[in-house]
Parts: sequence; structure tokens; C-alpha cells
Amino acid sequence: MASSGNVGAAFAMVVGAGAASSIGAAVVFCVHLASPRLLASSLGFAAGVMIYVVFSEILNVDAMGSFRKASLSDAWSYRLATACFFGGVLATALLDVVVHRIMLLAAKHQRRHKRTSSQGSSDDDGSEGAGLMMQGAVSSDALPAIAEECQRCGCITKSCSGKCGAQDVEMGNVGAASRPACCSSPEACCRGNPNCCGACCDGDVNCCGPTALPCSTGAGGASVDVLPGTATAEVLAVLQSDPHTQDLLRMGILTGCAIAIHNIPEGLATFVGAMNDTKAGGSIAAAIAIHNIPEGICVAMPIYYATGSKLKGFMWGSLTGFAEPLGGLLGYLVLDQEEPLSFGIVFGFVAGIMVFVSFKELLPSAFRFDAADAVVSTSVLIGMAVMALSLMLFTFLNGNIGRQTWVYDADAGSSEERARVDELRSEFAANRLLQKHSADELLRLQSEGNRRSGPFPVNKSGLAAGGAPGAATVAAALENGVSFYEGLQADDGHWPGDYGGPMFLMPGMIITLYTTGVLDSVLSPQHKAEMVRYLRNHQNADGGYGLHIEGSSTMFGTALSYVALRLLGQDPDDRTLVAARAWIHARGGAHHITSWGKFWLAVLGVYSWQGLNPMPPEMWLLPYASWTGIGWLHPGRFWCHCRMVYLPMSYVYGVRGTCKQTPLTAALREELYPLPYSEINWNKARNYCAPEDLYYPHPIIQDVLWWTLYQAEPLLLGSRLRKKALAECLKHIHYEDENTRYVDIGPVNKVINMLACWFEDPSSQAFKKHIPRLFDYLWVAEDGMKMQGYNGSQLWDTAFAAQAIVATGLVDRFSECLKRAHSYLEQTQVVEEAQQPLGEYYRHISKGAWPFSTRDHGWPISDCSSEGLKAALVLAKLDSKLVGPPIPAERLYDCVTVVLSYQNGDGGWGTYENKRSFEMLEVINPSETFGEIVVDYNHVECSSACITALVAFKAAHPTHRAAEIERTLKRGVKYLKSIQRPDGSWYGNWGVCFTYGTWFGCEALAAVGESYASSASARSACAFLLQKQRSDGGWGESYLSCQNKVYSQLEGETSHAVNTAWALLALLAVGYEAVDCKPLHAAARCLLQLQQDSGDWPQQHISGVFNRNCMITYANYRNIFPIWALGVYRSKVLKQ
Repeated sequence: MASSGNVGAAFAMVVGAGAASSIGAAVVFCVHLASPRLLASSLGFAAGVMIYVVFSEILNVDAMGSFRKASLSDAWSYRLATACFFGGVLATALLDVVVHRIMLLAAKHQRRHKRTSSQGSSDDDGSEGAGLMMQGAVSSDALPAIAEECQRCGCITKSCSGKCGAQDVEMGNVGAASRPACCSSPEACCRGNPNCCGACCDGDVNCCGPTALPCSTGAGGASVDVLPGTATAEVLAVLQSDPHTQDLLRMGILTGCAIAIHNIPEGLATFVGAMNDTKAGGSIAAAIAIHNIPEGICVAMPIYYATGSKLKGFMWGSLTGFAEPLGGLLGYLVLDQEEPLSFGIVFGFVAGIMVFVSFKELLPSAFRFDAADAVVSTSVLIGMAVMALSLMLFTFLNGNIGRQTWVYDADAGSSEERARVDELRSEFAANRLLQKHSADELLRLQSEGNRRSGPFPVNKSGLAAGGAPGAATVAAALENGVSFYEGLQADDGHWPGDYGGPMFLMPGMIITLYTTGVLDSVLSPQHKAEMVRYLRNHQNADGGYGLHIEGSSTMFGTALSYVALRLLGQDPDDRTLVAARAWIHARGGAHHITSWGKFWLAVLGVYSWQGLNPMPPEMWLLPYASWTGIGWLHPGRFWCHCRMVYLPMSYVYGVRGTCKQTPLTAALREELYPLPYSEINWNKARNYCAPEDLYYPHPIIQDVLWWTLYQAEPLLLGSRLRKKALAECLKHIHYEDENTRYVDIGPVNKVINMLACWFEDPSSQAFKKHIPRLFDYLWVAEDGMKMQGYNGSQLWDTAFAAQAIVATGLVDRFSECLKRAHSYLEQTQVVEEAQQPLGEYYRHISKGAWPFSTRDHGWPISDCSSEGLKAALVLAKLDSKLVGPPIPAERLYDCVTVVLSYQNGDGGWGTYENKRSFEMLEVINPSETFGEIVVDYNHVECSSACITALVAFKAAHPTHRAAEIERTLKRGVKYLKSIQRPDGSWYGNWGVCFTYGTWFGCEALAAVGESYASSASARSACAFLLQKQRSDGGWGESYLSCQNKVYSQLEGETSHAVNTAWALLALLAVGYEAVDCKPLHAAARCLLQLQQDSGDWPQQHISGVFNRNCMITYANYRNIFPIWALGVYRSKVLKQ
């Protein structure tokens, strides 16, 4: 039996589609509105909608996607979907035969009844017992002659009824416009017989001609005015041909059964579509509803004209649609949503039903109303176009929910606020070498008016004395902290914030804009000024720039920042540039930059392509299959961030895409090198790398590989093989662009994809679509404008924030905040797969998962999906009146499917995909500055998030895939314990560092029931953390822990609020409060003392990291985790 969730919505769509028959039936109340053209176009439109949605969504996406979820291969998924499709066609065809047999039986009954009625009535009784009457009754004596003549000339005579009229209609001739010459006058058809026109004409044959007057037909005392030759008359003539509507009063129950059988598949199609996807169900329901409107007309109008009762016509016309809920009920009873195989079978079957209905019913009916095809074909195409447009608009998904961009407004704010902005900028510049991280003060200033309550006073007077902080103090601090953080929440429910940090991102964007000639049109003077501000603020004291804002100087950061400043219009004699140039020259020149830096300089035309190790696009033509051996080296097996960067890089390298030389690029050739540009040995420069940059040195195998490819490159350049490889690269570049709405997976491949599109065609729509999405990556703070490491961390922060606020116990107080967060979670979940076929583009399944940032971005990640799922489950437990309705269970099931699919063979979880090749491939990592980028490695954070999410889901939905989840959890915990370090810690891959990883490790242990009392792993983890606790009760870990893989304390006496919160949460997770509360009290006191009067916490050192060596900002961590830790502390330790 189908599960709950979308069931109500699905049945509502089925009932709504069926009820549309009432709209058609209501035409009896305004007969003059009937129009054959309108009905024909409506039916054609409905057919177009249904045909398009079948082949674009239901068959290709829903049916095949369900089979893939059932672990079938792409080939078998296609075969089964095709078989089910034609099974649906065949079943509906057989059903059509049954309906036809019923109609024949009804017709025989009708003829017998007419013969009996004719024999038992007088000649002048022309009203009772007659069929559908247009102008009058025809005498029984005249019928044979009339029938013979009508059949001979093939006309549909509006003056003829009975057998003649039925024969004419079967010939398919509709209305006066389609009469052949023999029917141009009544005499030609009726052979001068005045009875032909019926009693209403009173023997005047001219009443059937072009000058005919309105004629009244009476049935049971009713009088209906129909003007011959009008649209209504033509509609009525066509209605005679509909097998559903011929003399319903005489056919009785048999016809009712036929209509019911006919409508059941439509109800099934609508129900199944809505159960899987509300969007698809809505599309099907709309098409069925359009079809049901003329069906209601077809039933209601004949009954009206047969009985004279508008109410009876409306009632019978409305009843025809009530059979459709039976189809929905059938789907509800037989569909097992927990088994994707059943979904695939039903979707394939329903697709066949819909196509059969479209081609055998909708279109033939449409052409009966429009035999000349004046509107039908066009309406079909319009229906397809409207459906395509609706699906395309859906690719904008949720109205760009979560998108955060900055716009310059010269008139924004008061004079005092603008003065405050200048003050904040000056303060940062004055302290930039001491506090290198901005505090997102501009966002806070802009949000000051959004705070709904507070600030609240917090009594900290007793904290210095030690011991447990007072319960009232903790409660006040939490209320103050949450009320402040609520004020930063955006209207759509997410929390915006700075996600900058890396220094090499923005220069790549600026080089791209300069190369493509749109720098000045895309970036306003204000954008440029803020970028210059940022680059000036983050120059190190030695004149260089780091890989990230807190890092020591590197050639990668310095050379690219120098180039960016020059392209932004700064003079080479500017003191910032003089100092940077001196740093570059002192270390040999810009040709000692890393490989990514070499690429960007080559694009700009200030470095030779001969000085790069090859990035041949031909690697995308390698076989992917593992049995070939070389298939393990295919880039489709690389970690997605790695392959999506080297994909467009290889294209640009393959075409030698270079900026047109300008006086500025000529000047840069002189400024970047301490020797003449013409004297640089580019072959040797390939392997130059400044020691400050060299985090991952080349193994000898790399040098051999690059030398071999370097020798082959002249043969490949311009070859047919190269052209084929470039085309393959472009195919994948465009796929990535389109499936992320031109956001792309990250900022590096975003701008290189944009560059590749421009080199392919400078006037292309693809290039133009890239431009507005650049602003998704730009963020402004008091330190200037930066390019972020993603288009934000919106979902990630919101999922954590929701869990944190619920943990405080202040749900009633901040229910509106949680309701908005809940809405964002719901709207950001991925509800459809990326473009098929996934395997061809090396994509993992996505439906049901959550991305890191926005739905537009769409790349799902294991830990983001898991944290999104946990947040959804936590909120589902609360009163929906407070926090909004829960996300339907079916969508959570989809998420679980994705989470389960992410687990690797060793029990761990990576990030975006499974591990597709061997870790030994790291030997070909060419980046020099990043570690562990080639394959998708397992991580403690991802593994823990998936474990804790599956445990939470199992508690809420204990029967769904229970055995599989249990096996998954056992393997996952075993893996997690296997990577715990001997000192009890876990290395954090995405946060700083051991405190972060150990928090995740402890959360996973606690989720499966392990605690300090029962688990050696938990005791070891607690011992590690307690050894690192500082004298002020907190923890403070440096980013150096990440790159050196050894715990490194921050300098100074003050602990870090975020590290402290992670450590406190870890200790509480495994129940350390049952052992000793003193370290927990000390940690809580530290967090309380660090909190500012506003309720905010200070921005301290950088908290995030990626690829071992590059740090990144998580501006919201300073609020989320202290709130979370104090909330759990209040509950577990203070018992509040």
C-alpha cells in the first residue's frame, strides 16, 4: 500500500481533474458559447501536453530513474521502461476494444427501442422518442430515401436526423462549410421532400438553406433555440458522433460503465505522477482536466437536447469525471513506494496509457471538431511548448531562493550609517595585519533593523569565580544569542554570510572578464573599487599574498593578485604593487608560480603555453570501463571538483585560448619577470615552483608522464583527434552549465567554463548566461569585495542553525525563525535528477539530496544531505503550527536512498560521489599546492553525518529499508573507528581541525549508542580533547593543524569560540557529564565570557579548510555552534 505524504495532494489532483467535467457540463447553461474551434484547440492542446510530458519526464526520467534506483543498469532500465510503456499501450488498446463492444451493444439496444417506439406511436408525434434533434423530426416513411441520398452525397445535413444523420456523421463531414456540392441546397440532399426539414419548417424547404431562421426543437415540453450554421449547431452535429453521448437515456447503465472504464486509466496516471513528483502530477492533471472539459460537454449537451433539462444535462456530464478517483484509488492500493521497481513499472505503464489516450482519443476527437485542421496541429505544438516552458521554468526551481548578491546603491542608508561603513572599513585597514579576518560587519549593519527582540542583559558577574554558570545566565545568553542571530536571517529562511578566504579565486575571474572584453561592462566602478580595497587589505607585511587570507606569502597568491590589481586599473608605481613586484622578483619571477597560476597567466598572454605541463583534452576520450585497465585513469573517475576544473582547463589548453595582446599585457610581460620575457626557458619553467607554494611536490612518475605528453603535444595540436576531444569537452562543459543554472560547482570551473564558452563562440548565449551568475560568488564586507569559495554555504548553515536553535529549548520563542528555516530546507532539497543519462556525464544520483548552498547550484553532497535530513526530522517532531508542515515522507525516503548510495566498499562516505578509482592516483596530482584532490576520499565528517542521519531517520521511520540501514550503520561505525588516530582524535578535512573532526566522530558514536561508559573509542576521544583544553576553559586550534596534520594551538591567551563549542559538543555527545562536569562548566563559562553584549560572538581566526592546505571562511559558525553547545549544556548538565 502506498505510504502517506503526497497521498492527499495526489488524490486532490485526481479529483480536480475529474471534476473538470463539470466545467464542460456547465456549458448547458450558456449554450451559445459552444464553439468547435475552441473544443478542437483545447483537445489538441491537451494532447500536446500529455505527449510531451510522457517522453520528457515520465518515461525517460521517472520510469527509468526508478529502475536505476532498483540497482538496474542503464541498459536494463531502458529495456524495462520500454516494455512497460508498450504494455500500457496494449492494455489500453484492449480496454478500448471492450468499450467499443459495450457501445455496439448499446447501439443495438437503441435501434430495437426506436423500432418499437416507431411502431407504437402516431405519425404526428415527432417529439417523444426522437434522437438528438437539430431542427425537427423526420417522418419514418422518408428515412430510407433520405438516408440513401445522404450516403450518396456524403453530406452532414443539419436538416436530417435519425439514421441519415448518424450515417453522415460517421462519414466525418462536419458543418455547412464541409458540405459537398450535392448538398449546397436542401433540394439536392432532400430531393424536394418537405418532410426532410422536419415539422419546424412547416414544409418550407428553404428553411434548410443559407437564409434559414432559428428553429425550435421540443422534447418533453422544452424549447431550445439553435441557429443553423452557427458554432453551436456545428458542435451539436459533432456531438452526435461521440460514442459516449448517443442517446444516454436509452443506453442506460451500459454507457455509464463504458465511461467509467475509460476514465480509470486517466485517474491512475494522475495519481501515480503526483505521488512521485507534484510537478509531474500537476502537469498530467492539467492535461486530463482540459480533456475532461469537452468530455463533459459531449455528455451534457445531448442529454439537455434530449430531455430539455439543463440540470439533468449538467448532472450527467459531471458524473463522467467521478470515475477517475477510482483510478487514483487503484494506484493507492497497488503501489508500493518502498520498492522503486514498482514505481518504474507503473510509470512505464502509465506513459503508455497516456500516449494511447492522446493518439486514439484526444487527437481524433479534436479532428472531428476541426476536420480542416485549422487549429488542431498548432494547438498540439502550443501544448508541447507550454509544457516545455513550464519544465524549463522549473529549472529555475524555486525562484532563486537562497541567492545572495550585493548591489551598489548610492542613496542607501542614512548619513550616519554611511559614516559607520567608512569607520568599519578604516578600522579593518588599521588592524589588517593583526586581525586578518573580516567580521561581516556590513551585513550586521544592514540587518540591525531586522532584529525582532533584544538585546537582553546577561549577568556574567559570577563567571570569574568558577563553578557552574547560573541557569538564568545561560538562559539569558541563549535568548540574547538566538535573537541576534534571528536578525541576520534572510526573508527566504537562510542565513547569508561570508564564504571567502582563498586569494586565488578573484584574479581568475578578473582575467576572464579582461580576456573576453567585458571587464568594464560587467564590473561597475564600485565593484572595482571594493576589489582593490580587498587586495590592498590582504597584502602581507612582506609585500606578498598568501594562498588564503591568513596564509604566508606564496607565488600563486602574489603574482595573481598583482595581475588583478593591474587589470583593475592600478598603476605599477603604486606602493602596493611595488612591494608585490619586489617579492615576485626576489623569488625568481612569475614563472615560478604553480601550475594553476601558469594556466591563468597563459590565458592572459603573459606566459607561454610552452611553459605548461600538458593538460590534453584527449584524456576525455579514454575508455571509462574498468576492465580496460586504463579506464581507471579516466577523468570521469576523478573527484568531481578536480575533474570539473581540469575539464575546461583542458579545453582552453587544447585551443590555446589566449587574450588578444594589449599595451597592458605587454607591460605585464615586463613587470612579472626579473629577466627579459624572450629569454625565459619555457621548457624548464614547466616544473618550476616556488618553495613557498610547493605543498605537494611532483613524484618522478609525474615528470616522466608530463615529458612524454609534452613531446606528443605538437602532433595533437590541430589534429582530428584534438577536434574530437574538444567537442567532447564542450559537451560536458555545457552539461555542467545547464544543470547548475550557470552557477557551476565552484568558482574556479565557473570562470573557466565561461572562458571556454567564449572561445567557442564569443556571441553565444552560453557565455551571456554565465555573466549574471558571477555575482552569486561575490561578497562584500568591511575588508572589501571578495570571490567566495562557493556561491555560499546557505543550506549547510541553515541545517546546522535549525538543529542548534531547537537544542536551546526556545522553540516557542523563535518559532517564526524556525518556520522560515524549515521553508528554506524544503525549497532547497533536490527534487529531480540532473539531465539524463547520468552515466554519460559521470553524475551520481541527486533526487532527494541536499546541496551545500542553493537548489540552483544543485550538486548534492553526502554530509549536506545528511544534515538537511536531520534538520527536517528534528523540525518534523515539532508542532507544524509553529514551524510549518513537515517535508513529505517520500522525499525523505529519496534522501535516504542517496545517502545509502554514497557509502563506499570500505564502509566510509566521501563527499559528492563514490570513490571511483584508487587513492594511488594521487601520484598524478599536478596542482602542487593542494592535497588529496584526485579521487573522492572518505572523510570523518561525511561518514559521521550519514551515520547520525540514518539513525535519526530509522527512529522516525522504523520500517523503511530497516535491514539495509542496519547493515550500513554497522559498516559505517566500523570504518569510523578504523580511522580514529592513536591519540583518540579524528582529523577534520573541512574544518579546523582535530576539534572539528573529533566532534563528528563522537556524534556518530553516540548515535549508535556508544558512550564514555561503554566505548573505548569515546573515552580515547574525550582524553584527547581534555588534554587540549586551555586555562580559560576553552579550546583554540590553529589552521596549521590542517596542513601539518599535527594539533597546533593558536597563539595568545584567548580561546576560539568555535573550537570551544565543537569540543564541548563532543564531550556532551558521549555523556562526559556523567564523569566530570568541571571541564564542561569551564567551557560554558568561556563561551559566555566571549559573547558580546549584542548577543553576537566575535569573529576570530579562520575556521574552514579544503584540500588540506587552503583555508576558508564560515562566518555563521561563530553564532551557530556557541548557541548549539550552550543549548545542549543547558539541557544535559543544568537539566533545564
